[in-house]
Amino acid sequence: MRVDPMTKGFRVYTPTDDPDREAPWTTLGRDIAGSTPTEAMERGGLAFDVGLTQLEACIPHPEDDTLPKSVRTVPERFLTYRKDTLDPLGLVGNRYSVIQNRDILPVVESLVGEGWDPVSAGTLKGGAVVFMVGTMPFCSKTNEFDPYLAFVNSFDASTGLRFVNTPIRPSCVNAVQLMLSKAKASFSFRHSANIHSRVDEARTALGVATEYAKYLDEEIDKLLHIPFDEDALTREVEALIAMDIDREGNFCLNGKKLTDRQVENRRERRAAISTVWKTAPNLNDIRNTGWGWLNAVNEYEQWQYRATDQKKRAERVLAHQIRPGNTLTARAHSRLS
Repeated sequence: MRVDPMTKGFRVYTPTDDPDREAPWTTLGRDIAGSTPTEAMERGGLAFDVGLTQLEACIPHPEDDTLPKSVRTVPERFLTYRKDTLDPLGLVGNRYSVIQNRDILPVVESLVGEGWDPVSAGTLKGGAVVFMVGTMPFCSKTNEFDPYLAFVNSFDASTGLRFVNTPIRPSCVNAVQLMLSKAKASFSFRHSANIHSRVDEARTALGVATEYAKYLDEEIDKLLHIPFDEDALTREVEALIAMDIDREGNFCLNGKKLTDRQVENRRERRAAISTVWKTAPNLNDIRNTGWGWLNAVNEYEQWQYRATDQKKRAERVLAHQIRPGNTLTARAHSRLS
């Protein structure tokens, strides 16, 4: 593993350092390639039903905890649980409607018929969130990403049934998720009991995904034609990891003075991102472009930024793909757009 002195101990991950890099869903899920939709549910660990029960609380006696507890119903709160293990999954409100994983089978079968090919599936948080990822019938002109589409379903009200674009840059196995004004990155299903309407919506979701892949390809092509050199690196990394200097010469951010440790941390992050841009082998063909800069930031966020283990890292990356937020990569992209 290479340690650049500028990073003061931060590890700079590259494909050479991590030859066994995997897409986040591969780390978190199971290989279901070549399965029928029914087999995919079984092999992916999604073949379980979820129950819904009124939430009750056991309240101890206020003066004598040796007396029997009083069982009280919690108004408008329900508990979801796995029927196979009886494990609790999450707390939901009275408007929550369970969409069983088996009810998604017609949707998956429809998408398979349209060219979506499931490759990985799994559960998070003990089954409170489930996912399945498949390849997309789309050919990229830039060859800078492989298109994937995932469906995500939850039983803790963290998300409805959603299809989300989860493209991967194959040369570094980095997840790619750019917010595009021309195309949506995800598609949410209505909570309807009508399976046939969901099948129709699945086809719509696939169309949305193909449209996103098309515009992502165009956006990457545009970024490949934006020149990027060391002067641009200095300007952009200082804007991305910002610090100001007040009248007394103190480092501050948004008018608030930074501590010495905060200043040092921001300097380390600037140095780490700069080192990735200058040295990462997977940027050799694109380094001096806007796309190269974005991938340097993305590389830092996904592989160098501290994580306790690979599973936690994969969960963070997949969460960002499912719900794109104000990531460093998104902020860097907005400055180039």
